[in-house]
Amino acid sequence: MHKPLLRILIYVLLVVGYSLPFRGMAQTIQFQQLNVEDGLSHNHVTAILKDERGFLWFGTPAGLNRYDGHEVKVFRHIANQPHSIADNDILGLFLGPREQLWVKTKLGMTIYDDRREQFIRNVDSVLRSMGLPVAEVLDIRRTTRGRSWFLQVGGLVSSYEERAGAVFSHPWPDPGVPVTGIALDQSGHAWTVDQKGTVRQVEGTPSVSFHLQDKTVADQGGADFRLFMDRNGQPWVYASGRPQGVYWWPEKQASPMHLTTASTGMWLSNPIIFGMAEDPDGHVWVATDHGGINVVDPKNRHVSYLLHDAYDDRTIGQNSIMSLYCDRDGIMWAGTFKRGVSYYHSSQIQFALHQRQRGVGDAALPFDDINQFIEDQRGNVWIGTNGGGLIYFDRRANRFTQYRHDPKDPHSLGSDVIVNLYTDRRGELWIGTYYGGLNRFDGNRFVRYMHDPHDPASIPDNSVWEIYEDSQGRFWVGTLSAGLARFDRETGLFTRLGFGEQGFTRSAYISAIAEDREGALWFGTASGIELLTRDGTFKRFSYAENKPGAISHDHVNAIIEDSSHRIWVATRDGLNLYEASSGTFRAFHTEDGLPDNTVVGVVEDREGTIWASTTRGISAGREVEGSPGQWRFTNYDRRDGLQGNAFNEDAVSLLSTGELFFGGPSGFNIIDPAHVQQPPSPPAQPLLTDFQLFNRSVEASQWLDRGRMQLSHDQNVLGFVVASLYFLNKDRVYFRYKLEGFDQDWSAMDPRTRKVTFTNLDPGDYHFQVMVSGDGETWSKPYNLAAITILPPFWRTGWAYMAYALLFIAGMLLIRYIERTREKTRFALQQERQQARQLAELDNLKTLFFTNVSHEFRSPINVILAALDKLHRETHSEAIGRHLAVVQRNARRLLHLVNQLLDFRKADTHELKPHLEQGDLAKAVRQHLESFNDLAENKKITYRYSLSDTRYEAWFDHDKVERMLFNLLSNAFKFTPAGGQVTVEAIFKDTMRLEVRDTGIGIPEASRERIFDRYFQHDTPADMLNQGSGIGLAITKEYIQLLGGHIHVESTPEQGSVFTVVLPLTSPSGQPPKSQPDPDEGEGKVMKRILLVEDDADFRFYLKDNLHSSLTVYEAGDAVSGWTKALAVHPDIIVSDVAMPGEDGLALCRRLKSDPRTRHIPVILLTAMDDEAMQLAGIESGATDYITKPFNFELLRSKLSSILRQKDSMEQTYKKRIDVQPADTKEASADELFLRKAFETVERHIDKAGFSVETLAGAMNLSRVGLYKRILTLTGHTPSEFIRNTRLRRAAQLLEQSGITVAEVAYKVGFSNPKQFSKYFKALYGVAPSAYRK
Repeated sequence: MHKPLLRILIYVLLVVGYSLPFRGMAQTIQFQQLNVEDGLSHNHVTAILKDERGFLWFGTPAGLNRYDGHEVKVFRHIANQPHSIADNDILGLFLGPREQLWVKTKLGMTIYDDRREQFIRNVDSVLRSMGLPVAEVLDIRRTTRGRSWFLQVGGLVSSYEERAGAVFSHPWPDPGVPVTGIALDQSGHAWTVDQKGTVRQVEGTPSVSFHLQDKTVADQGGADFRLFMDRNGQPWVYASGRPQGVYWWPEKQASPMHLTTASTGMWLSNPIIFGMAEDPDGHVWVATDHGGINVVDPKNRHVSYLLHDAYDDRTIGQNSIMSLYCDRDGIMWAGTFKRGVSYYHSSQIQFALHQRQRGVGDAALPFDDINQFIEDQRGNVWIGTNGGGLIYFDRRANRFTQYRHDPKDPHSLGSDVIVNLYTDRRGELWIGTYYGGLNRFDGNRFVRYMHDPHDPASIPDNSVWEIYEDSQGRFWVGTLSAGLARFDRETGLFTRLGFGEQGFTRSAYISAIAEDREGALWFGTASGIELLTRDGTFKRFSYAENKPGAISHDHVNAIIEDSSHRIWVATRDGLNLYEASSGTFRAFHTEDGLPDNTVVGVVEDREGTIWASTTRGISAGREVEGSPGQWRFTNYDRRDGLQGNAFNEDAVSLLSTGELFFGGPSGFNIIDPAHVQQPPSPPAQPLLTDFQLFNRSVEASQWLDRGRMQLSHDQNVLGFVVASLYFLNKDRVYFRYKLEGFDQDWSAMDPRTRKVTFTNLDPGDYHFQVMVSGDGETWSKPYNLAAITILPPFWRTGWAYMAYALLFIAGMLLIRYIERTREKTRFALQQERQQARQLAELDNLKTLFFTNVSHEFRSPINVILAALDKLHRETHSEAIGRHLAVVQRNARRLLHLVNQLLDFRKADTHELKPHLEQGDLAKAVRQHLESFNDLAENKKITYRYSLSDTRYEAWFDHDKVERMLFNLLSNAFKFTPAGGQVTVEAIFKDTMRLEVRDTGIGIPEASRERIFDRYFQHDTPADMLNQGSGIGLAITKEYIQLLGGHIHVESTPEQGSVFTVVLPLTSPSGQPPKSQPDPDEGEGKVMKRILLVEDDADFRFYLKDNLHSSLTVYEAGDAVSGWTKALAVHPDIIVSDVAMPGEDGLALCRRLKSDPRTRHIPVILLTAMDDEAMQLAGIESGATDYITKPFNFELLRSKLSSILRQKDSMEQTYKKRIDVQPADTKEASADELFLRKAFETVERHIDKAGFSVETLAGAMNLSRVGLYKRILTLTGHTPSEFIRNTRLRRAAQLLEQSGITVAEVAYKVGFSNPKQFSKYFKALYGVAPSAYRK
């Protein structure tokens, strides 16, 4: 019962024992990690596979993960979505027919459709469609030629040929022992393993087989074996998840080698195996449970062990490895149980790393922080640490020996902080320490050289920073704070050289010493470089701002001379190259390719490459071949296996083997420049992993492998996300992009997001192109990742443009048609207008003719009516009276028609105005209605009328209401036959609503709108006489509209008509009196004024219409208003009728001639009575002329002109007489006395500028208006003109008789402004005052 415990103990000891040598060696296999922090859905990785597009797939218990080298996309099961994965627990991944991904889950197999990024759950239908047995699939292996091998439940082995679509069944020779595993060799041949471990080639003649012949397995009844075929065609068999190790047949006919924890020579760290894979070097990697990865070298029969170190994140993530996979790029992927994925590539980790490892003893570096290296004669390396003392690295024995400071031992190391190491020509090792002085090691003990304040020959400082022996054998020691000293190794004495302005160097801190081929010594300090030439002179180099060629920084970390005798200086701000020819420095910074500007060390390898260590990695600089002076830098960092990104100052050394040692805070790296590999170039073609519209991802099925995508015009904001599928140093992948059709140049893509967005793209064809680079300098060819067509909107398509062209043509034709139509219309309109003008002219001529004829008619009619009135008054015969009444009635009717014609003329000239007077409207309407009783009786027509009120006081136009009623009733009786009816209804209530209804012939509908047109007459029966003239209703409408009302007609042919009139009854608004001209204004020439006094408004309008073009016409309707108007406007002539109501024209004439204010106005009397007695009475009353009606109007015009000319002549004669004799004292008339008084008054005040018309009116005892009328009548001038002319005439006398100046004359006659005086003087006399004097 103790055997199992003993076996476990032996296993543990073997694991520890065999792992120690490996762990002590430099770490040549370093892993990178990928876990949940990077996007994995779970750290337990059960399966790994790379598909044909280059994506890497990881199966986990929490979903399927797709990795593109930059980010992880997770596919999970989603309820109620049939195209999601069947289950999240992934057990296996396989590449099946047509390179589709088959995913094995706990709920069965699922197929991934990469063109739609969807999953097919119904695998049975897929198997059936291919002709394969419908059974659970356990494993799939696909050859590069397109043949897929299926292993299904029950040991069924089938193959499917994609090109032919053929299925082949491969039965197992021993049906009782089912097949449990299948694998492919390098040639694509299929091999199987059964439950007993027997391996057979499926096809081949003869069939090759390998037999296990393991009694333990046979006793257990077999196992669930898995098969792996290496590149040599040698099978490896293991039972997954069981502690049986692995069986390997290195030879076909021999028994297999059983590798397990207890095997000799080659043993495994753990017998439980979960997977196997072969790397590009032919090494077989074995994934074990809790034993890490066991790397078997079949050729050398050796096993190495890759184990997890909790203190080193570059080891395998965990010792429980669940899956292994080697992709086609040679990257080894290891899925762990709880730490995600660890992956490795031989070119990924460039540099061997030595770090401190616990529990390993002297096989590993005992201290990490490294400051210095120096190689001894045996090729071993002395290592100075920053606190760990001195370490001797025996490279052959791979052993580290550590020397520490012992305060109790004076022959121990002076300090554990080693700053500098140097081996002199004698081979002695010299050690510079921090506060431990200068130490020499003779192989057995350390000799210390310490500072003694009392001994000037002692070392000046216990902190030794630099040690150097020059070509002359001088031994230089540079200190931290005391400058330089020379050491005589024979006597042990130091010569202190001092520092400062008077010292050997200006700086007390010496950080670097180097000698060039000329024998000059370069001393690096904190204040620049001190150059000691061979002849003993000093030259200093220091930083100077804005000085080209100066060193980039004063703090120097290292100085070397390369094989081309160029001096390189590492500073805290760049790497400097000294140009000896010009004595200047050329500085290299990050913009030139360095990873950081703080350069802490520099060294040259055997190939002439300059290696510089910085605080952010190491850079290798090479001069471009064929381009002198052009340098290209390749940078390395922690991802390449470096101990870290930051390195220590001057912790660099070139060994005799050509290797480079770089030290830092976390160990040191060994770099062999001859074996530095360039990392694999990024894949030939990047992939588009996401396509977005308006920053939203589009379903993959809509764009993946769709060729050219077509988008609508409003889908013009596009986003593209690309991936390089480069899994090594993904941060070193660079992209350039160009959208052909939009961009002209290539643009850099953000390597972190790898996304580019285009907005507001115009319709057109576009190609999204990408170039990829691994170093940012060498670029691949452009790859088209997407072809897109943005369709134009429908209004910009070809059909639309065709429609536009057709519309344009149609528009042009339409415009042409419209223009021609317009021309025709314009021509027709011009003709119509011409016809209308002609008709208007004819109508105007007709109206004018009727008006003139009417005027001619009125005079005889007035004579007839006057004679009839006289006869009617004087006759005593009743019969004669009746006849006279008929004649009188028809004469008045004729007069009424004449008056209507005159009203038409007034309407045309806008002279027709309402004359509202207050009165009894109801009485006036009744009287007019009663006047038609006789007519109704004669025509045997039933005539009825009704009024709503018997009395209604209102403002109305008596004449126009009478004429309106007359016309409406006349029409009603005219077109109503005997036996018909005429009914009138008048309603008074704020308005007068008058309705005239008849039962006459009616009005056709076509003529109803035209009956109010002038001279229009619709067809009437032939037997109807006296059809009318066509002006009655037209003038009636004019009257009604003038009074603010409206008229409406309703009519039915043969049934009658109804005329409805509505007139507003409102009191007239107060009319302001007409403005009278200001007596002081109107000094310019105006037309002569005429006053017409005539009671007949029509006749008065007739006269005014003919006189208004040559005279200013004023009107009065009777003698009283005529007298008032004469006083108001003071006309030049008056024309008055004799027979007027009230005071007649003779009385008015006598009144005008008896009043001194109006006696000078000529008067013409008009009368219809031509007897001599009447004419004599008119002349006696003072009239200038007498005209008998009817008369020729030209006669009146001629007489008016003649009288006015005579009046003007008399005024001029009279004015001249007064002007010539201003002081005549002879007896004169009243007018002459009045003028003389006015003249004398002005003379008395002639020198006063303020003398005005008001002052003169007061002196003359008249009002201002009275003075104006009297002065204007007698002189023809206004009072202001009278005063001004008097002043000017006096001024003329003064200019003739005196010698005073013009200005003095102006002031003397009352002008306040000489310029104004000259203006008026010239206007009166025609010359200026100065010229008048001459």
